[in-house]
Amino acid sequence: MYASLHIPAFSLSVLLRDDPESALAPAALVGSTPASTRTAPLLAAVNQAATRVRVIPGLTTTRALARCPHLHLLPPDPARERSCQDECRRFTASLSPDFEESAPGTFL
Repeated sequence: MYASLHIPAFSLSVLLRDDPESALAPAALVGSTPASTRTAPLLAAVNQAATRVRVIPGLTTTRALARCPHLHLLPPDPARERSCQDECRRFTASLSPDFEESAPGTFL
């Protein structure tokens, strides 16, 4: 028997988990600056509320804000992500000693 645990948009979910009101509003995780001549950073992940207003990962922050002026832009928080990944790892280990951690927020 196989099972999996996958948390979509893990990095963004980590930032929104303690603030339910923000989770319901359009929100996006700001990723890296593109290598081209553009200077606006790209969106790395978006929540469902942002998707409903046509904001998708890969858009520049400028274009995303044009589509949704009240979009909440969040910077990454690697320390918080590691902490939550550790919590997920402990939870998964409590279910089975044999698992594979294949990506942030994904365990098989």
